[in-house]
Amino acid sequence: MDRKKERKQQLIVKLVMIAIVSVVVTAVALTWIGAAKISGTYNSLVVEELKATAEHLDSAVSSMNDEGDWEMVDGVLLKGGDIIEEEINTMIEELNKETGIDYTLFYGDTRILTTIYKAGTKEKLVGTKASDEVIAAVLNGGNEWSSTSLKIEGMPYYGYYCPLENSDGTVVGMVFTGRNAEDIHSAITRTLSIMLVVSILIIAAVGVLGLLIARKLSNMMKGIASELNKLSEGKLDISVAQDAFDRNDELGIIADSSRGLSEKLSDVINKTKSM
Repeated sequence: MDRKKERKQQLIVKLVMIAIVSVVVTAVALTWIGAAKISGTYNSLVVEELKATAEHLDSAVSSMNDEGDWEMVDGVLLKGGDIIEEEINTMIEELNKETGIDYTLFYGDTRILTTIYKAGTKEKLVGTKASDEVIAAVLNGGNEWSSTSLKIEGMPYYGYYCPLENSDGTVVGMVFTGRNAEDIHSAITRTLSIMLVVSILIIAAVGVLGLLIARKLSNMMKGIASELNKLSEGKLDISVAQDAFDRNDELGIIADSSRGLSEKLSDVINKTKSM
């Protein structure tokens, strides 16, 4: 009897563990795939947002004195011979407050106007230069360029660059828009945390449900086994729980077979007595 009991307990544990492990593997796989998809989607959406805002700013500043060209005279940025630094600076400051996006206007490879501050100060990040990679792609190549892994003043940034052109198509500078990557990473982390909590709750629910089902099945199996054991002792009046007969699975078949066996044995014994 001890050996039989040990086998039953092992079977129950195996059934529960198989169910839990299956759910855990599925949850981990879905969470990993979801994390990759969410991260990719966030990156794509942010880059598209920055592309739209960079092109909008490029169009806005280029339309100022649209018959004139950009030039730098005595450290002052001019467009069509007019000083427009203050106007552009007011524009990008307002846009920054409304959108949370940082804006920068380059003349050549140097930041002339920006909403980004030097680390730990209240001084604007003007007079600093773009990276060699950006200069090669945008200033020299005349192409738009984006990155999800920029470093500006030691801070991680998502950024998008557009070439700033004169009326003859000459690239004279760049327009930049960017978002602090920490905000985006925080949003991704919050989403993944929710997914993780949901996965844990599902695993816990499956574990508890699996244990309850296994215990119920075990009790039914023990009940049937106990009644069958009576047959080995010569007792034909076995009683199997009605719940077992009502099942449409293997346990129901076993219950039906047990009752059939009892009836057959009883019939055989009665006929034997008659003979």
